[in-house]
Amino acid sequence: MHDVVDNAVKSMGRKARITKDQTAINKWILGQSTETTSDGTAVFSNTHTVLDGSTLDNLETGTLTPSNLETLVRSLRKQKDNKGDLGGHDAYGLLASLNLYEDALEITQSELKPGGAQNDANIHNTMFSKVYPAMEVVGTSPFIHSDYSSATNVNTMYFVASRNHSLKRFVRVAMDTWIRDYKDDDKLRYTYGGRYREVTSWIDPFGAVASSGTV
Repeated sequence: MHDVVDNAVKSMGRKARITKDQTAINKWILGQSTETTSDGTAVFSNTHTVLDGSTLDNLETGTLTPSNLETLVRSLRKQKDNKGDLGGHDAYGLLASLNLYEDALEITQSELKPGGAQNDANIHNTMFSKVYPAMEVVGTSPFIHSDYSSATNVNTMYFVASRNHSLKRFVRVAMDTWIRDYKDDDKLRYTYGGRYREVTSWIDPFGAVASSGTV
């Protein structure tokens, strides 16, 4: 009987964590469509108008290849801020759809050239590890998959972000748990409860770039 109670409590905590993760990941997945920033434009767009009047483009279309990944990293490094000055964004993380995760690891971490018949030195790996040493994290999520999302191109999209990207998690109420005494229940039952309250939101489009992975 006690194992059932323990498992129920653990399950509640696990579900809460999964829900938090899904909410945050959906902000990336839907960033090319319905998720917008303060300018009212999709997070990842070719047509962000910034305060100095110029246009910011942080959306690409290339499939995940070494060359196309370089394009995203380079785009992020060149990205300007609202004043038209250099934003100072170095690539810190690569977030890939679940179907692309192994390819992402191969491209960024292989010692030899990925996809080649010869044992050539992997110049792209050398570039990512030496020229872009700040790129430390390669990640994925089961939610970036068509089993859990109906978003367009969910199985081919990927993202490159700096440490300065603006997706924020505002914790209004941290995870709080309690047990209600059986004396407060009409049927003399103990009740275990819990809650949390937080908001996850993009502030602006700076510090991150995305590719739909379609071309």
